Amino acid sequence: MNKLAAFSDLPLEIIHLIADQVLDPHDLLSLLRVLPHLASSLSPAQIRASGENKETILHLAAERGDSALLTTLLANPSTDPNPLATIPFFTFSNSPDGRTLPGRRYPGLNRTPLSLAAHAGHLAAVQSLLAHPSTIADIIPEAAFMRTLSSLALAASAGHLAITALLLTRPDVRAESRGAALGWAAMHGHTPVVALFLARDDVNPNFQEHRTLRTPLALAAMGGHVDVVAMLLARDDVAADMLCRERATPLCLAARMAHRDVVDMLLERGDVDPNGVSETAATPLICAMTRGHAEVVETLLKREDVRVDQRDGKGKTALLWAVQLGRVEAVRVLLQRKDVDVNARGSDGTPVLGLAARHGWAAMIPLLLKREDLDMNIREEGSGATALAIAAFKGEVEVVRLLLRGGLDANARDYDGVTPLMLAAKWGRMEVVKMLMECEGVDFNAHEVKGKSVLAAAAESGQVEVVRLLLEGGSVDVNAPDMSGRTALALAMDDKGRSEVYPLGGKSDYDAVVKLLLEHGGVSQMI
Repeated sequence: MNKLAAFSDLPLEIIHLIADQVLDPHDLLSLLRVLPHLASSLSPAQIRASGENKETILHLAAERGDSALLTTLLANPSTDPNPLATIPFFTFSNSPDGRTLPGRRYPGLNRTPLSLAAHAGHLAAVQSLLAHPSTIADIIPEAAFMRTLSSLALAASAGHLAITALLLTRPDVRAESRGAALGWAAMHGHTPVVALFLARDDVNPNFQEHRTLRTPLALAAMGGHVDVVAMLLARDDVAADMLCRERATPLCLAARMAHRDVVDMLLERGDVDPNGVSETAATPLICAMTRGHAEVVETLLKREDVRVDQRDGKGKTALLWAVQLGRVEAVRVLLQRKDVDVNARGSDGTPVLGLAARHGWAAMIPLLLKREDLDMNIREEGSGATALAIAAFKGEVEVVRLLLRGGLDANARDYDGVTPLMLAAKWGRMEVVKMLMECEGVDFNAHEVKGKSVLAAAAESGQVEVVRLLLEGGSVDVNAPDMSGRTALALAMDDKGRSEVYPLGGKSDYDAVVKLLLEHGGVSQMI
């Protein structure tokens, strides 16, 4: 049986005829791997031909680091060394513990062969491209949010020291690109590359990235890169407290990301304000508190000049934020400061204890109740509801138990005269109703300002199990009228058929409520 002929066994004329028909850059690269000598005979059309992302054979060779192929292609007089493609790419970072971590994905706008080779770390390929007299070293992407991603920035972001050094020798690299590249190296924790930039006198160490306005120090602090932060702070001309676009300082960014070592380093500086420099921005303490970083909170609170009750642009203190977000350990640490206002209110008028009750943070309640300066029965400004009333309304059983054990007034009324028991009854919070009914001194016949009783509130919302519990377990007046003379039975009959009016509570059953009330001597009107 005769052996099949390989493509390379074909006559040279046939091979050239076939090769001339190949235009796709990926197919061309596959062909050249088999027959590399064909590279010198590629037509201008083949060299310019592009794929799905506008990538040419030059892009593919650069990305793979094939410097020999690049040299051959660039020797062709018709070759443009700066074609633009849209190949996406990823960045990589050094973690504070030395590991290499994947970064974010970027769309590939205006990717040149040089940018691909520089980012991939192919030094020989970069040298081949830079040897071409028409190569532009500093082509900037068109999109505004990618303006800083030059070839230099890509090499610096990946930590390629030799390529970064080579690109820095180019006179066509702009000052903006040098400053931005320093930021990229700092952000990803590439210490040797940062040192290379800082050794030059033509690099701005305070360059602010145009989109976020973060400086190299801010970027390094946010990434937790201690060595880079130390290197930057060693310079007298580095602004240690510069605000970024979100009006956060490097200290605030480090606190937000729980980089305690960086926080310690920045707090040692006399020119770093531990409370931030903008009245409307979040302070470092609030940044750490909102993320639940108790260790960083503890570090910040060691400073006596940290203002624990400073409010941010949303009118919240660090304690209010921590409670709202359920940061138990952060709350525990913060409450150790005697000067923290444990009765602070948010912009909506809800105090700290009420906020904890609303969110059901049972673990926080004992911490707050230990404070001697806590006003246990403090009210919401709008409704006058206490923390107990809020918890009863929400059905937070464990919170109610803890608040009652802590001594809160079980009969405290809001501004409409509504008690916690009335709220729990109205919304069908059975376990809370039982707990409150067992409370010594609870008023089963409390009336709100319009005269409606606890039983009437439950009947009006069709809460049959609550009505049964009140009738059988409490000394309730079944026919207590409101200010309009309506009894619980009258309200239940008026509401008949409206079983979905109170969807938060238990299942509504008005027929059963009416039957129960009649069995216990209920009348529909008082004569």
